[in-house]
Amino acid sequence: MNSSNEREENAQKSSVVPDQARTSFSARELSVRIALIVGILLLGVLSFWLLLSLQEAPPKSTKATSATPVMVERISPVDVTSQVRGVGTVAPRHLVRIRPEVSGQIVEMHPDLLVGAVVQQGDLLFRIDPRNYELAIEEARAQLERASFELTLEKGNQSVAKREWALLKDLGVDTPYAETHRSLALRKPHLQEKLAQVSAAESRLQRAQLDLERTEVIAPFDGTILRKNLEVGGYTSPQETVLEIAGTQQFEIEVEIPRSELRWLTRLYLGVASDREEKLNYETKILQRIGNGRYQHHEGMAERLVGEVQRDGRMARVLVTVDKPLGRDSTPSFPLLIGTAVEVVIDGDQILHVYPIPVRAIREGEVIWTVSEENTLETLSVEPIFSTSDFMYVRGEFAQEITLVTSALSNPLEGLLLAIPEEVAEEEPLNVSEAEATTIIPEMGE
Repeated sequence: MNSSNEREENAQKSSVVPDQARTSFSARELSVRIALIVGILLLGVLSFWLLLSLQEAPPKSTKATSATPVMVERISPVDVTSQVRGVGTVAPRHLVRIRPEVSGQIVEMHPDLLVGAVVQQGDLLFRIDPRNYELAIEEARAQLERASFELTLEKGNQSVAKREWALLKDLGVDTPYAETHRSLALRKPHLQEKLAQVSAAESRLQRAQLDLERTEVIAPFDGTILRKNLEVGGYTSPQETVLEIAGTQQFEIEVEIPRSELRWLTRLYLGVASDREEKLNYETKILQRIGNGRYQHHEGMAERLVGEVQRDGRMARVLVTVDKPLGRDSTPSFPLLIGTAVEVVIDGDQILHVYPIPVRAIREGEVIWTVSEENTLETLSVEPIFSTSDFMYVRGEFAQEITLVTSALSNPLEGLLLAIPEEVAEEEPLNVSEAEATTIIPEMGE
């Protein structure tokens, strides 16, 4: 019994020894691993430090900033013809509303007397029944013959009276009473009456002849029929307007322009020029829209300045005339019709020494970008003088020739270093000829 207990105690002691050995081994292994990891980290840090210390510093750039490439144009001043733009409505320069001067039935009419038809100066428009007026002439002639006959008789009576008065003088009858009534004795009032009757009869005959002439209504000028209110067989009278005719040789446009633009139209308001042969008008282009963005051009002349402004006081009015506006000559063209709204460009006075700046190169605030002598960006303010669709003509404190930057810049700082293409430096300056400067490209109402 005692021996078995001893064996169990020995077995328990022998099992405790291996467990303690395994625990001691695991602790040592963990310490080794930690030491290994720390060593690797230290080795990495040391290696990184050695690499940084051995690496050479990069060379410093000899250029603080790089140049920005830009597109430029060289601009020189030019002399150009100013342009004044405005709008207006076409109207006939000559317009007549016809009322017959005599009344009666219409017996004849021009075969083409229709609205829109064209008549020539001297054409018979219509005829009123002349028979009543022919009879009036015969009556007036008869009255004249009667008055002439009575005048002849009175002249005979006056001769008799003169002989009788002479006889009384020879007989010594010379009283104050007789001398006072000498005019009556010689029948002078009677003669004056007969002369007046003859004159009145002649006037009635002339009036009857004139009325007969007025039965034929003649076209006063070349024109187109705008309105018609008569027919053959109808009755007309002087109280009725039967025709409205607009002259076709010349139309007129009252153009509204800003008052400030009159500075380019000095000949219109300076009155009579010192030289009578000097032109006082201006060549003008009339642009009539004919659809699909197309325009028909007509030539005209700005001739007169209306002596009052528009009611709001802001717009001046210039009268422009257009010859042969309907295009009825050897060169057919789209007609310029009455009532058409048109755009007008007047070639005004010449402007000296201005710079033609492309519109795309005008920056916000009415400034331009130029290249200085040091090839840096320079911003200059400009004074706009006038503009076309492609160019704005300006003045400013410029050199005789400027190098204009036409490119867009995201950060246009003053003094920015610029790179200019080599071929630009050898180009001639942009010199816009007068013909190019005044090329008309429609701008308004597109």
